[in-house]
Amino acid sequence: MVHNDWNAPFIWLGLFGLLAGGLIGLTLPRTIPISGSWEELRIGLRQILTPSPIMGLLLAMLMTLGNQVISIVFGIWMEDSFGLNIEQLGTASIVVGLAGLVGVGCAVLFTDRLGKRRAIGLGLVVNSAICLVLPFLINNLWGALIALFIFFLSFEFGLTSLLPLMTTLSTQARGVFMAATLTFLSLGDALDALIGPLLIRSSLTANVFVTVVINVCGLVVLAIFVKPINIQPQVIEDLEQTSE
Repeated sequence: MVHNDWNAPFIWLGLFGLLAGGLIGLTLPRTIPISGSWEELRIGLRQILTPSPIMGLLLAMLMTLGNQVISIVFGIWMEDSFGLNIEQLGTASIVVGLAGLVGVGCAVLFTDRLGKRRAIGLGLVVNSAICLVLPFLINNLWGALIALFIFFLSFEFGLTSLLPLMTTLSTQARGVFMAATLTFLSLGDALDALIGPLLIRSSLTANVFVTVVINVCGLVVLAIFVKPINIQPQVIEDLEQTSE
């Protein structure tokens, strides 16, 4: 295997994917498929097509879109600003992985204590604030790395806090709704692939401005439109029985 060939990462991704699939098969318990009527599915889909779940899907898309507007071009910005070569950029990208790990850990520790909506809002606010700092760090490599660390940490914290909130927005078609959530997260990534590279042609400031605007829109959607459904005790008991 040629370690410096551009195909090498895909080989490792494939191998780790196979390993992850094997571990899932060995460790996760078997579940019995739940058969439901078409009427139950219709009721569930009707619940999804209400304002709060739809706004939740919009929020998911906005969060990934705002993050990726910076994420997809930060390598170009660091190369142009600090003259990093490809190996140095790879080393700098370790910051992204560490930030993601720390962000998820912080969500595990603090999301339930803060409340899901408050935790998501905190992630968006911190993400926007640190984003505004980035253009001023053009001559400070360590400052830029620290700012990027906080940027990606706050995104992962907010996104990880979003997922449990989404499970409360649709109680009768939860599986379908969570699949739709992943679709909208990917839609945010896809849209950014179109607009991110166009914005960086002006400067990183253009990407920063768009990210902040998107995050503010996300905050408005979260504060006004995304409201969890109150689940009655009997419904909770039924859900627990079906999951056994």
